[in-house]
Amino acid sequence: MISNHLVTDANISESLKARGYIGQYVNLGSEVKVKSQGFDGKMTLRLNKVDAALNLTQIVSTDDGFGSAIAYIPKTMLNANLNVPADWLNVNLGANYRGNFSQPANDTRAPVKAYVLVNVTMLAQPKTSPLEFRLGVRNLFDTKAHAPSSSKDFTQHFPGRGLEVWGGATYQFK
Repeated sequence: MISNHLVTDANISESLKARGYIGQYVNLGSEVKVKSQGFDGKMTLRLNKVDAALNLTQIVSTDDGFGSAIAYIPKTMLNANLNVPADWLNVNLGANYRGNFSQPANDTRAPVKAYVLVNVTMLAQPKTSPLEFRLGVRNLFDTKAHAPSSSKDFTQHFPGRGLEVWGGATYQFK
Protein backbone atom coordinates (compact mmCIF):
# COMPACT_ATOMS: atom_id res chain seq x y z
CA MET A 1 0.00 0.00 0.00
CA ILE A 2 1.41 3.38 -0.99
CA SER A 3 0.36 6.67 0.57
CA ASN A 4 1.48 10.20 -0.29
CA HIS A 5 1.68 9.29 -3.96
CA LEU A 6 1.99 11.89 -6.69
CA VAL A 7 -0.16 12.55 -9.75
CA THR A 8 0.24 15.16 -12.45
CA ASP A 9 -2.19 18.02 -12.80
CA ALA A 10 -1.31 18.39 -16.51
CA ASN A 11 -2.12 22.09 -16.34
CA ILE A 12 0.40 23.04 -19.02
CA SER A 13 0.39 24.70 -22.42
CA GLU A 14 -0.08 22.84 -25.69
CA SER A 15 3.48 23.68 -26.74
CA LEU A 16 4.90 22.08 -23.59
CA LYS A 17 2.69 19.01 -24.13
CA ALA A 18 4.05 18.72 -27.66
CA ARG A 19 7.58 18.58 -26.22
CA GLY A 20 6.69 15.78 -23.78
CA TYR A 21 6.09 17.65 -20.53
CA ILE A 22 3.34 16.17 -18.41
CA GLY A 23 2.60 18.87 -15.86
CA GLN A 24 3.26 19.54 -12.22
CA TYR A 25 3.25 16.69 -9.74
CA VAL A 26 0.74 17.04 -6.92
CA ASN A 27 0.93 15.13 -3.64
CA LEU A 28 -2.42 13.51 -2.84
CA GLY A 29 -1.68 13.18 0.87
CA SER A 30 -1.50 10.32 3.31
CA GLU A 31 -5.28 9.76 3.43
CA VAL A 32 -5.26 8.37 -0.13
CA LYS A 33 -4.26 4.67 -0.20
CA VAL A 34 -3.13 3.14 -3.48
CA LYS A 35 -3.49 -0.65 -3.67
CA SER A 36 -2.43 -3.37 -6.06
CA GLN A 37 -3.19 -7.08 -5.69
CA GLY A 38 -1.47 -9.81 -7.61
CA PHE A 39 1.26 -12.38 -7.39
CA ASP A 40 4.96 -12.54 -8.04
CA GLY A 41 7.09 -15.61 -8.50
CA LYS A 42 10.77 -16.17 -9.15
CA MET A 43 12.68 -19.24 -10.21
CA THR A 44 16.46 -19.50 -10.39
CA LEU A 45 18.63 -22.27 -11.74
CA ARG A 46 22.38 -22.84 -11.65
CA LEU A 47 24.05 -25.32 -14.00
CA ASN A 48 27.79 -25.44 -13.47
CA LYS A 49 28.62 -21.70 -13.45
CA VAL A 50 25.68 -20.59 -15.62
CA ASP A 51 22.89 -18.78 -13.77
CA ALA A 52 19.36 -18.45 -15.12
CA ALA A 53 16.50 -16.55 -13.49
CA LEU A 54 12.86 -16.04 -14.41
CA ASN A 55 10.54 -13.64 -12.62
CA LEU A 56 6.79 -13.23 -13.31
CA THR A 57 4.54 -10.56 -11.84
CA GLN A 58 0.81 -10.54 -12.57
CA ILE A 59 -1.33 -7.75 -11.15
CA VAL A 60 -4.95 -8.81 -10.78
CA SER A 61 -6.49 -5.57 -9.56
CA THR A 62 -5.51 -2.05 -8.55
CA ASP A 63 -7.13 0.92 -6.82
CA ASP A 64 -5.87 4.49 -7.24
CA GLY A 65 -7.27 5.48 -3.84
CA PHE A 66 -10.49 6.79 -5.36
CA GLY A 67 -12.04 3.49 -6.45
CA SER A 68 -10.64 3.46 -10.00
CA ALA A 69 -7.95 1.25 -11.48
CA ILE A 70 -4.44 2.71 -11.52
CA ALA A 71 -3.87 3.87 -15.07
CA TYR A 72 -1.02 3.06 -17.43
CA ILE A 73 0.78 0.32 -15.54
CA PRO A 74 1.79 -3.04 -17.03
CA LYS A 75 -0.25 -5.71 -15.30
CA THR A 76 1.87 -8.52 -16.75
CA MET A 77 5.65 -8.41 -16.35
CA LEU A 78 8.11 -11.16 -17.16
CA ASN A 79 11.88 -10.86 -16.67
CA ALA A 80 14.38 -13.46 -17.83
CA ASN A 81 18.11 -13.36 -17.21
CA LEU A 82 20.96 -15.64 -18.25
CA ASN A 83 24.51 -15.14 -16.98
CA VAL A 84 27.27 -17.15 -18.68
CA PRO A 85 30.87 -16.88 -17.42
CA ALA A 86 33.56 -18.26 -19.72
CA ASP A 87 37.07 -17.92 -18.32
CA TRP A 88 37.88 -14.16 -18.55
CA LEU A 89 34.61 -13.19 -20.32
CA ASN A 90 31.20 -12.91 -18.71
CA VAL A 91 28.06 -12.48 -20.84
CA ASN A 92 24.72 -11.47 -19.35
CA LEU A 93 21.56 -11.63 -21.46
CA GLY A 94 18.30 -10.22 -20.17
CA ALA A 95 14.81 -9.83 -21.57
CA ASN A 96 11.93 -7.84 -20.06
CA TYR A 97 8.30 -8.19 -21.22
CA ARG A 98 5.74 -5.55 -20.24
CA GLY A 99 2.14 -6.01 -21.34
CA ASN A 100 -1.54 -5.87 -20.48
CA PHE A 101 -1.34 -2.15 -19.65
CA SER A 102 -4.24 -0.72 -17.68
CA GLN A 103 -6.10 2.19 -19.21
CA PRO A 104 -9.02 4.31 -18.01
CA ALA A 105 -12.34 3.67 -19.77
CA ASN A 106 -12.58 7.30 -20.94
CA ASP A 107 -9.03 7.48 -22.35
CA THR A 108 -9.10 8.32 -26.06
CA ARG A 109 -5.47 7.37 -26.71
CA ALA A 110 -4.55 4.11 -28.36
CA PRO A 111 -3.77 1.43 -25.78
CA VAL A 112 -0.14 1.01 -24.75
CA LYS A 113 1.27 -1.89 -26.73
CA ALA A 114 3.11 -4.72 -25.05
CA TYR A 115 6.85 -4.71 -25.61
CA VAL A 116 9.98 -6.75 -24.99
CA LEU A 117 13.33 -5.14 -24.25
CA VAL A 118 16.48 -7.23 -24.69
CA ASN A 119 19.75 -6.31 -23.01
CA VAL A 120 23.24 -7.77 -23.42
CA THR A 121 26.20 -6.92 -21.21
CA MET A 122 29.71 -8.29 -21.60
CA LEU A 123 32.46 -8.01 -19.00
CA ALA A 124 36.02 -8.89 -19.98
CA GLN A 125 38.60 -9.37 -17.22
CA PRO A 126 41.84 -10.54 -18.82
CA LYS A 127 43.85 -12.43 -16.19
CA THR A 128 47.17 -10.73 -16.98
CA SER A 129 45.80 -7.17 -17.15
CA PRO A 130 44.70 -4.75 -14.41
CA LEU A 131 42.01 -3.49 -16.81
CA GLU A 132 38.46 -4.75 -17.07
CA PHE A 133 36.19 -3.81 -19.95
CA ARG A 134 32.39 -3.53 -20.15
CA LEU A 135 30.17 -3.30 -23.19
CA GLY A 136 26.40 -3.21 -23.08
CA VAL A 137 23.47 -2.89 -25.44
CA ARG A 138 19.92 -2.12 -24.27
CA ASN A 139 16.68 -2.18 -26.26
CA LEU A 140 18.39 -4.50 -28.70
CA PHE A 141 15.41 -5.44 -30.88
CA ASP A 142 12.59 -3.07 -29.91
CA THR A 143 13.91 0.47 -30.20
CA LYS A 144 10.47 2.04 -30.54
CA ALA A 145 8.86 0.96 -27.27
CA HIS A 146 6.70 3.77 -25.89
CA ALA A 147 6.04 4.17 -22.19
CA PRO A 148 2.68 5.57 -21.11
CA SER A 149 2.20 8.95 -19.49
CA SER A 150 0.24 9.14 -16.24
CA SER A 151 -0.87 12.68 -16.99
CA LYS A 152 -4.63 13.19 -16.98
CA ASP A 153 -4.84 14.96 -20.33
CA PHE A 154 -1.54 14.25 -22.06
CA THR A 155 -2.48 12.90 -25.48
CA GLN A 156 0.65 10.97 -26.45
CA HIS A 157 2.89 8.35 -24.96
CA PHE A 158 6.45 9.17 -23.99
CA PRO A 159 8.78 8.42 -26.90
CA GLY A 160 10.87 5.26 -26.90
CA ARG A 161 14.43 5.48 -25.65
CA GLY A 162 15.92 3.88 -28.73
CA LEU A 163 18.93 1.63 -28.92
CA GLU A 164 21.45 2.31 -26.15
CA VAL A 165 25.09 1.25 -26.38
CA TRP A 166 27.45 1.89 -23.50
CA GLY A 167 30.86 0.78 -22.39
CA GLY A 168 33.74 1.48 -20.10
CA ALA A 169 37.09 0.42 -18.79
CA THR A 170 38.20 0.14 -15.18
CA TYR A 171 41.76 -0.01 -13.90
CA GLN A 172 42.11 -2.14 -10.77
CA PHE A 173 44.89 -1.16 -8.40
CA LYS A 174 46.42 -4.16 -6.68
